[in-house]
Amino acid sequence: IEADDTLRIEHESADGHTTVLKDGIDVLAGEVVDGTVMQVAHLEAFLRNAIGRAKADGVLFSVHLKATMMKVSDPIIFGHAVQAFFDDVFTKYGADLAAAVQTIFEIGDEAAMQAAVDDAFPGARVAVQCGGDGRFALQMRQHGLLRPLATAELSDGTLRYLLWTAALLSPRPPPLLVLNEPETSLHPDLLPALGRLIVRAARDAQVIVVSHANRLIAALDAAAQADALQRIELEKDFGETRIANLDMDEIPLWHWPAR
Repeated sequence: IEADDTLRIEHESADGHTTVLKDGIDVLAGEVVDGTVMQVAHLEAFLRNAIGRAKADGVLFSVHLKATMMKVSDPIIFGHAVQAFFDDVFTKYGADLAAAVQTIFEIGDEAAMQAAVDDAFPGARVAVQCGGDGRFALQMRQHGLLRPLATAELSDGTLRYLLWTAALLSPRPPPLLVLNEPETSLHPDLLPALGRLIVRAARDAQVIVVSHANRLIAALDAAAQADALQRIELEKDFGETRIANLDMDEIPLWHWPAR
């Protein structure tokens, strides 16, 4: 630096959006200011190789980062390390999430998708970026954060909620959806929003929800019209499961389709 000055750090996303990460950085004449670039593809390849070698050699794989000092880069690197370590889980349950969300944006109801996200996380929005390798990547921008978060940086509960939104807002819904304990791994505060999302999905498909969460059940009761919801309460009686709130003639009929 030739003379005393004030600098700022900016991030420019692929779509041209600029976010000021740090402003008002005072520097003195003669100080050296530098920067570095890390390619995500190379980082992911390194992590996969290191994790594979650790597993093959039977040694501990450990990641040491100081996120209190490197507030921008280290949390991102840690997220990629977690995703690489649990690669099978992310591949099985989250690899197609970005493509599913983009499908909703293009031929489904994007407004409903954003409304469902905002309902659970006030002020939040999701976006899909297309990288240079042609792959989609989902990002979530939350109120108060300076940059969007990648899926690898989201909590398990947040990621699960986004998976539910993509499934329940599919532009090609199936005739029948059976949701077995959809409250699993979700924070209780997310259950009212999930209930409203399920009721919306029931406009286009028959939905059966199996749940032990009273808060979710209450949200379904509050959001659904009285004649659009049938509650069936089960109880155990000496090992036998019985319907507690309906007489035999009130039990809905089941019509199994021909195979």
